[in-house]
Amino acid sequence: MDVLQIFQLSWRITWRQWRLWALMLIMLVVFLVTAILSSALSGLTSVVTLPAVGNLPDWMPKLPEAPIWLWIVIALASLPGLVVTTAVTWVLQATAMRGIAIAADQGGFTLREALSLGKTRFASILKLSIAYTVIIAVLAFFPLLIWLVLPKGPGAAQFITLVKTTLSPLNTVLSIALLLMMMSVALENLKPRAAMGRAWQIFRSSWWGFLLVFALSVVGAMLPALIFVPMIVIGFLAFIYEWGLIVPAACCAVSSPVGLFVFIFTTIYTTALYTLIYRATAQLPQQTPEKSAGEKSIDVSTES
Repeated sequence: MDVLQIFQLSWRITWRQWRLWALMLIMLVVFLVTAILSSALSGLTSVVTLPAVGNLPDWMPKLPEAPIWLWIVIALASLPGLVVTTAVTWVLQATAMRGIAIAADQGGFTLREALSLGKTRFASILKLSIAYTVIIAVLAFFPLLIWLVLPKGPGAAQFITLVKTTLSPLNTVLSIALLLMMMSVALENLKPRAAMGRAWQIFRSSWWGFLLVFALSVVGAMLPALIFVPMIVIGFLAFIYEWGLIVPAACCAVSSPVGLFVFIFTTIYTTALYTLIYRATAQLPQQTPEKSAGEKSIDVSTES
């Protein structure tokens, strides 16, 4: 596997394929809804388990006294929204991966080619999204369940915090595993059970490459925040010295598009790296668009 060539090809694809930018922009909007729902579950657990600090609404201190059945209702009510938004996000991600794979072979792709996932892929993505949603819900509500059964002593909140800290690495491992499974579905049209074994096989062969790209994605996620830091400082100084609202508004007007551009660019670039490293590891043959995407063949060369 020529890593340097993969980095160069990913760079060219990122800059030249405007359809990837459109797909990632749409995916970002859908992902924000997913993130809000997931954060709401985790935040609700924190509100219940952590001690109340500051001036809070009257209903917040009463949350720990709510019956267990109410939490079950809340969890079940949030699951359909998470399943739908997660499935849509992963369909867009699978589309982007197929587009990258086709562009690597043919120099470009059409949205119709990339979106020709077929019934098998759609079904596999839906199953994965349901499994992912259930796992996220269990991880989010697990500390809450522990809190409800523990005696409410002074160390209970600290114990719950320790449990959440322990679960954080599990979320990271789960995200990487699901990403690899998604590539197995998108590029090789595998069903979830087969994709699990295939993902492990690919990761075991090129784990260093995937971890390198993961590190790059972490750095890329931090770049928009670094862009906003100077703007926040300027806005803070404008508030202190009463420069008015024009300066903070100008800072937001400049930093928001730049931050969005950097975020989408790093997302596309790392997705291209993941996809091409997977392909190089799996030694997939080149793709041609003649064969129908709905067929069950694992031969990616005939699934564009």
